Amino acid sequence: MANDPPAPSLYLFKETRVDLEPDLVSSVIEFQVPSSAISFSRVSRPKRQILRTLPAYKGEEAFSTSALASAGSIYFDRSDRYPRSFLWRLLEDNKVLEIRSVDLNKNDEEEDEASLILRFHFPATIRPGGIALADAEDQSNLNIFVLTISNELYTLDIRKSFFCHASASEEDIERWCKSFKPASTTFSTPHQFIAANSLEIFIALSDGRLLQLTRPSGSDGASWHELACNDGHWGSSLRSFVRWQGSNTVRYGNAMLDQETSQSIAYSPNKKHLWMVCLNHTLKVRNMKQSKTVYTTDLLGVTREPHEITKLLLDPSNSNMLQLFEIPNLIEGDQYYLMTFSPNDLGQFKFWAIRDADAGAKGIRDLYPDDRFLPPDPDPNPDSKAIWKVADFKVKAVEKGSFSSLRIWMLMRSNRRWKLYSLSLLAVEFRNSMRDAWNKDWSVVTSEFVDHATQLEITGVEPEGVIETWLDFIFQPGKYSRSVIETALSVYATTRRSRLSLDSKGSLRENMRLLVSSQVTLQRLGSDSMDFKAYRAGLNSEFVELWQEIRDLDAGRWENGSLVYDDQRDMPWLVFADGCSLIRACSQPEIIAHNPPEELKSAPDESSLQFQLQDSEDDDDRVLPHEIAMLVAAAANFRQSFSQELLQNCDTVLASELWQEPSHAASTRIQQIYDTCAFGSEIEDKAFTCLVSQLDPIGGFDGLRNTHVKAITSSLLRTMSEQPSSLRSTRFGLKALVRGIQDVVTLSRKLLYDLLILVIVVEVEADREDTPMEEFEAEQLFVEILDILKKLQIVHWLAVNVRIEPSKFPHEPGLETTTSFSQARESTILEHLFALDVSPRLHSASSEATAFTETMQDIMAWVMGGSYAVKLDDVIVRIQCNLLTHSDIDLATEFLCYQPSTSWATYIKGRFYLMKGEFTEAALYFQKASFGISGPGDHTDPATSDGLLSSAEVAHLGQGLLAYFTHIQDLFQKAACPGYVATFARKSLQLTLHPSRQVVPITTLFHACVSTSDFDSAFTALTRLSIDNASELIPAFLTALLAEDEFNKALDLPWPPRLLPHIETFLARKASKAPVVVFYNSSAPQYNKLLAAWRMRYFDYRGAAAALLAHLQRLQKSRNLSSMRGESDEIITTLLSIINLLACCGGEDEAWVLTDAFYELHPRAKLMPKDDIKKKRALVTIKDVRARYQKELDKRSMLENGRWSFGLDGAGDEEEEDLMDVEEGEKAR
Repeated sequence: MANDPPAPSLYLFKETRVDLEPDLVSSVIEFQVPSSAISFSRVSRPKRQILRTLPAYKGEEAFSTSALASAGSIYFDRSDRYPRSFLWRLLEDNKVLEIRSVDLNKNDEEEDEASLILRFHFPATIRPGGIALADAEDQSNLNIFVLTISNELYTLDIRKSFFCHASASEEDIERWCKSFKPASTTFSTPHQFIAANSLEIFIALSDGRLLQLTRPSGSDGASWHELACNDGHWGSSLRSFVRWQGSNTVRYGNAMLDQETSQSIAYSPNKKHLWMVCLNHTLKVRNMKQSKTVYTTDLLGVTREPHEITKLLLDPSNSNMLQLFEIPNLIEGDQYYLMTFSPNDLGQFKFWAIRDADAGAKGIRDLYPDDRFLPPDPDPNPDSKAIWKVADFKVKAVEKGSFSSLRIWMLMRSNRRWKLYSLSLLAVEFRNSMRDAWNKDWSVVTSEFVDHATQLEITGVEPEGVIETWLDFIFQPGKYSRSVIETALSVYATTRRSRLSLDSKGSLRENMRLLVSSQVTLQRLGSDSMDFKAYRAGLNSEFVELWQEIRDLDAGRWENGSLVYDDQRDMPWLVFADGCSLIRACSQPEIIAHNPPEELKSAPDESSLQFQLQDSEDDDDRVLPHEIAMLVAAAANFRQSFSQELLQNCDTVLASELWQEPSHAASTRIQQIYDTCAFGSEIEDKAFTCLVSQLDPIGGFDGLRNTHVKAITSSLLRTMSEQPSSLRSTRFGLKALVRGIQDVVTLSRKLLYDLLILVIVVEVEADREDTPMEEFEAEQLFVEILDILKKLQIVHWLAVNVRIEPSKFPHEPGLETTTSFSQARESTILEHLFALDVSPRLHSASSEATAFTETMQDIMAWVMGGSYAVKLDDVIVRIQCNLLTHSDIDLATEFLCYQPSTSWATYIKGRFYLMKGEFTEAALYFQKASFGISGPGDHTDPATSDGLLSSAEVAHLGQGLLAYFTHIQDLFQKAACPGYVATFARKSLQLTLHPSRQVVPITTLFHACVSTSDFDSAFTALTRLSIDNASELIPAFLTALLAEDEFNKALDLPWPPRLLPHIETFLARKASKAPVVVFYNSSAPQYNKLLAAWRMRYFDYRGAAAALLAHLQRLQKSRNLSSMRGESDEIITTLLSIINLLACCGGEDEAWVLTDAFYELHPRAKLMPKDDIKKKRALVTIKDVRARYQKELDKRSMLENGRWSFGLDGAGDEEEEDLMDVEEGEKAR
């Protein structure tokens, strides 16, 4: 007989925690369930609403009541239709039932996503254990049965589409929500409650009776048929009406429970019998068709005296005391099996074989009457005062191929602590004798996290660095929920009596920054310096206190754990107050990290845990786990012996080495790291002595082999499954996968850093003459570990950085829109960029617990280059492309340090700086990448850029330098950076040999130079074009010159004669259309004057005079009294210029100009037909201009002497205006 509890050894499973905070506020739909006393009329229609904001909790009590569940579990639908896994929990003092889908994956054909959360507010408190779920008859609906303290039984017939589409739940609640009050509960209190199926419910009553509720197929739950079952004697009937109190009753809450009250109930697989464990420590089986108890025995199969029963009464709060399971064809004649638990006598389990339950003791036998199966002892230390109890257990027969096995999961709890154990044994062991397996084969689930409840240590950084480091630590995705952080911040602000007004709609991170920073003041240190050291310490102290509040609140979220087992997928779950944990198989590195070497060595099946080196089929390359564990443990202890300063120095040096392009041999780099970290002086002799002693079991330094380290690295470098499954991860599954990857990566990085330091120190310190270490090549291991650490750092960065992803969610009709509205969903980059496209592994091959870990490894393998020989450099660049495609500039800036030095990566750096507007850096990287990108390569595939480059842009790559530089100049042109457009246009022009192909680059260069006011270069480009192309660009060139007031440059430029007529035409056209302005008070171009200057430049004095004369006549026409003095000055100056220009034409006979502008503006012109004005021209001589000049001077004199007269503007003096009349013009002709 086994008297000692089994001693579990190996940690083979690991907990992956997932919080239950909604991804989107609008994914929560609330229903107000009415009482049966309220009519379901349309006047008093129950409320249904979609949440717009999540509640904010001002204190710990409000947080505990509203956010932490008092009970919860997961129901797994028997069908395979999505959704099939439903997590429910009770909130707000058991008045709110929340239910959601927690499926990890679904069939690829499923388009709907079951991401909605349903919350049902009941009018009365829900009873403890008053929730039961069952598949509907057609398996398309979910039946939820809720029993309240008012003894109302609610039947909710929920369509699965409720979890996928908000519009599906818009129908009247009365159609799918019915209530019924059983008459039998009037005098008896319901205690336990199970649903055998959607049509049959069993309720254990406080008087010991069993209430069976049934309804016909197709009914809605508004009425049930009641059948109260008892043993048939008068005492049992009397107890239903009279509440007896005495030695035969147990108080539980406000109820008095009879000793025969059923504590745990299970329906037999053949649906004929109901098995019950009663409070009086008895096991009963009841034939439901005959409505009688057919067998009763003590829970441990012991005959007891009546007076002993009171000492054995069970705890009414523990509802799981038995489990039924089937193992087909195990023992001939056995229909199924039963596992029971008794908490008495140190806690014992019993296994029963059921052949014929109606035959009593002849058909029910104790399989192991002589064995005591005690639960595992989580704390075998005899000095320990902890009291551990069995909180729950599950058992399931698993069939994989031709083999059957029995799997048992057992949850142990001691106050807030808990441990989950697993036992897996072959069916043949269960048939013969399971004593040895029970005592030796238990494994443990580890809930150990590298960063779990670990305080952040910060030294030697700037104050702003303290703040950012703490904020990054607290806001790491998956670490703490938003509700926990908000509540802790509120409590912190209250304790500090802060008057700082925080923006309720602002960033929680920024609010924390402001609040904590406001609590610390920077003090002076002397007269001319500040005490930054004290300021930094103060900030760190404030963050530590805030973090402790966050940690304490978060600890409450992971209490009240209940065990749930998905027997179809072979995966256990734990449901907590505000989260859940899926139990997955440990990866090989996790097995090494979590298990002591001696436990691995003594494991009965250690050979099955052997590590096989990557790409090796040699049996000599297989390494036993305990040897690797010794090395890993020695490396971890060695690193932990370092001082805090040395640890930080190591982290800094290794982080720099990780992404630095190697310029020396590996041996030189090892020595440099050793010297930089000062290992020789900083590491104590005691640490070296301890390291040597820990390595002695494997032969000390001389026993080190490369295979020890490569066994770890090979387990991290996995390849993806070649055949993707037909499954697709759900949003909840992606969230769980990323959280699991975070744990694996954190642990793996720590493990490899330990090994890397060990390799460096051993290589430098060991004397190769005394210790040859023939199978230890430090340089090779150094390079290999660094390579994997680079890959793991990329995975870590992807897993801890989040961004907003747009999503479409159903919207409440009658609000902003009747269809849908766009919302922002926050997700990690790893989830969106990689995990979405990785097919989950099939659970049918092993179990969901193993498949989930393998899926995690597939995602990591894809990122690390384990898929289709994808290089890590290409993966890194593609990540950067995706960030730039989504305009995540801040994340791209942070990720820039990981970019390789390849041509493709250099080009993407140029795109990055281009998007940031740093054009000089962009041009530098574009130029650097030119030779590599212009040639053939993977960059010519549009998919490589992940949408950053259009197909037209990709077409320019790999086609030579000319196409590449043309592409770059187009990029700068789109970015409105003409300076670098000109730079790369010149490069393109240098490579363009054929004149006909030079037009486009020359034109581009011209426009870029004009935009940057580089008129000399623009002129050079202009003169290289043909006359037809150049003539089209002349207006743009001259317009730009005039805009910069640089027309003198146009006069100085050596224009080729072929372009002069085009410039003349442009200026003449502009002069003819220019508005009448006074030169001195206008910023507009003076085209008449410019035209005159241009003609003067080329000695056309008569033409210049004509231009000024046209301006003079237009100025006279628009003359007004308000600006008389200014216009008079302008007219005098213009007349004087015309006189000088005509004088330059030669003698008096040559000093003339023929013009038609004069008549268009002459006072008589308004009396002449318009056509005649255009046809007639006038001859103006220098004499006429001088006369006009004298007249203006006379007018000026009259004006200055105050002699006013009408017609000063010349409009009324027709005879004087006729100096150059029409007749003279005609005579001249």
